[in-house]
Amino acid sequence: MPYDERSKIDLIGGRVDVKPRVLPDIDVSLFLNEHWSITGQTGVVKTYITLKDTLYGDIDVGSVQSVPLAVSAQYHFTTRGRWTPYVGVGVVANWSFGEKPAGGYVQSFEVSVPPAPLVKAGVDYQISERWFANFEARQIFLPDQTIEDGGITARSSLKTVTIGAGVGSRF
Repeated sequence: MPYDERSKIDLIGGRVDVKPRVLPDIDVSLFLNEHWSITGQTGVVKTYITLKDTLYGDIDVGSVQSVPLAVSAQYHFTTRGRWTPYVGVGVVANWSFGEKPAGGYVQSFEVSVPPAPLVKAGVDYQISERWFANFEARQIFLPDQTIEDGGITARSSLKTVTIGAGVGSRF
């Protein structure tokens, strides 16, 4: 969920608009001991990009498919009950593919998103010996993102929080 979005578009003005979206993902954790784990998360997401309030009005740029991959180290606090809170730090990288221009003013475009650090906090709830529920919030510190097409460059600065919930199995 973007919560602070700033952008600048050369020549035609306006701002970049990217709607919040759902990312189904898979999460795998390797526990090194009772407290520490290494976690990887990935999924595939389709993002729709629009330029709002430009000199030419609102312009649909198109869509792009991407595969974000987050890797983090997590510290799990010891508890005596079913709840196990944790905190973590890591990095997220994003590979874009399948840029699909909307047509009209936009015949082609490229998206560039460099790797970014993240912090997270969450809690596991033990349902049974093997099964657990999970809730997590992550703050991603994205560097500026760039969209380029036909000599026009749009730069976007985005602060993002992701919220996740899921069910897992320990084996």
